[in-house]
This record gives sequence, structure tokens and C-alpha cells, in this order.
Amino acid sequence: MRLEVIAQMPSFNAKGYVEQYFKDLKHQYFLAASDFLNIAAPSVPIDTGMARGSFLNLLNLLEANNIPINTDIPRLPQHVNKNGTPLTYVHWDGTRLDKTPVNGAALSTRTNRIIAKQGNKLIFTYETEVWHYNIHDPNSWHSYARGQAAFALRMQNFVPPKPGTFVRILNFFRGQSASPRITYNT
Repeated sequence: MRLEVIAQMPSFNAKGYVEQYFKDLKHQYFLAASDFLNIAAPSVPIDTGMARGSFLNLLNLLEANNIPINTDIPRLPQHVNKNGTPLTYVHWDGTRLDKTPVNGAALSTRTNRIIAKQGNKLIFTYETEVWHYNIHDPNSWHSYARGQAAFALRMQNFVPPKPGTFVRILNFFRGQSASPRITYNT
């Protein structure tokens, strides 16, 4: 004789959980970046275009992902010389660049490199090499620091997906009788 009870152990969809975790984290990055942008961009007190234009790549990423933005970042030069030509800016490497938002964006992290997945890490990186912005901001504007604080505050509120939604528990009671499968061998 034999008594046999079959019970299946719960299964955990680890791959599904990790995928959902990264998806939710990426969305949280987008929301935090929106907070960063909404605080940092208006804190830049000049409208020549290049310093605020350094935020254009981040703005483009957020717009492409339908994330709401509550700030205006000029896409066209705001000031020109008396003769009508755009203001030029001598970058730290000696190149002469027009002081346009597009050139500010060119000196900042590219849209496709802002959020990167490396192994089990999701990395958010945004930086600018607009020379005069990097000089003035830490000393008087403090736009990046304010934006970073807003970003950090949003990230503190991140709630990862609940693991329970990825656990599949199969009832060991089968069939209409709601009793375990028991077999007797004689």
C-alpha cells in the first residue's frame, strides 16, 4: 500500500519581477528628471540660450515618454549681437560656438545615454559641459543643486513592485472534491 499526496511548491517569476522593477524604476527616473528640470531650468537666470539649452536633451527624452514638464526651455537663440548675428561663446577648449540652445544641448549628455541598463543596474546620468554654466551655477545660481534635491526627493518615494504578484501558488487540492490526490497501491 502507498499513500501519495502531491503538492506543488509556489513558483516565483523572477525574470518578470526584475523586468517590472526596471520598468517601474525607469518611470520613476522620468518623474524625478521632470522634477529636476522643473526646478533647475527656471533657476538659470539668463536666457542667452546655451545654459538653458543644456537641458534640451533631457527635455526631449521626457517629451518622448509623455512625461509632463512645467517649464519652458528655449530652443532658439534668445539674444543676438547688435549686427544680428548670434552671440558667440569661447568654450574652454578654444572653439567658438554660437550661444544657442542647440549648442548647449550638444555639450550635454545625449538623450540615448541618459538612462542606461548595465547588468543589474539602471543608471541615470545627466551632465553638461557648458563652461560658463559650470562656472556660474555652483557659485550663484545653484540650479543643479536645487534640481538634484528635487530628483532625490522623488526617488525617496519609489515603491518597487510587490513580489506577491509574481508568485504563483498552485493549490494542491485538485478536482471537484477539493481533496488532495491520494493514491493507494496494493
